[in-house]
Amino acid sequence: MPNPVVGAFAEILAEKRDRFNSLFAEARRSRPSLDAEAFSVQLKQVVAPVVERVAATRPKQAGLAAEALYELSLDLVGRDFLGPGSRYPALAEGWLTILAQLPERLAEAPWQFPGAVTNALYNLSITPGARPREWMQSVISLSSACADVTELLIAAQVAAWRAGLAHYRLSALERCRGLRPNVAGLALGLPAPAAKALTVRARDGLIDALLADPWLDPAAAPQGKPALKIVGRVGAFRGFGGLFMAPPYVTSPDGQFVVSDGDDHWLLFADHFGVSFQRAAAPPQGKPRMSKPFFQLNLVGELTRGELHAAFPELARSQSSAANETTLAVTTPLSHAVTLIAAVRA
Repeated sequence: MPNPVVGAFAEILAEKRDRFNSLFAEARRSRPSLDAEAFSVQLKQVVAPVVERVAATRPKQAGLAAEALYELSLDLVGRDFLGPGSRYPALAEGWLTILAQLPERLAEAPWQFPGAVTNALYNLSITPGARPREWMQSVISLSSACADVTELLIAAQVAAWRAGLAHYRLSALERCRGLRPNVAGLALGLPAPAAKALTVRARDGLIDALLADPWLDPAAAPQGKPALKIVGRVGAFRGFGGLFMAPPYVTSPDGQFVVSDGDDHWLLFADHFGVSFQRAAAPPQGKPRMSKPFFQLNLVGELTRGELHAAFPELARSQSSAANETTLAVTTPLSHAVTLIAAVRA
């Protein structure tokens, strides 16, 4: 195929012409819809600038980086993940932001690093409310504190949870234990001085606290007494871009929230950093009800949790409610939303 670029990448394309042409032909056989023009645009506008940065900083690795990005681009453009017809613009933006600004990391792991970055950006792109740009900036900031790509990618998983992938909360926190304390602190969003002063014991204590309370902000010192507050209203009518065809019911088997609209079912994950719904294959067992008396909500919307009391008249005569140790989820017969309430400090 014609050479669409100049500079170091053009030289690499010319040097490895047979290899690249063979890769393109093979990809075209498996994906006949692969658009040569769209792929050319991807090479010129996205891959070339990244390879130029690698050539300027790690010239001996530029060829490997070019080959890795070429191969990955073939797959992603063929599926409309990258290129002019992309359904996920954050992927191209992420390549130009993260890969171009961290050429040393790309040179260190030419296949692993862009693959992991792309996978994270895809998951952030398909999760409503997630914040891909916040994650990109976090990864760039974390890189200078990390010893190698392996450590950076673990820290990036923690940052992805903090950017709105609530369903990764438990795995991200457990992986955080394997990070050096200062890197763990930065990944959790602590200011740089606080992260630098973090000890192993303090790191583990912070992770334990975050595991115990999903509404805890690791970067903020709790102030005041806890109070029952609405921490989120999530979900909407499918006709308006939401998930639910009918006002949903919520249950909490084993402390995990399951939301159902009668036909479809979702696992609901929520914490201080975001909310995500993951489709469930089968409905929960039993009737929708509050599984344990962590919270007590009466018919007029008065809520009690231990010594804490609050009134939420909008939740009077709720349709369903379910709770775990930290959170109450409530639905009403006239709304497609799930209201989340927790005891939080101002």
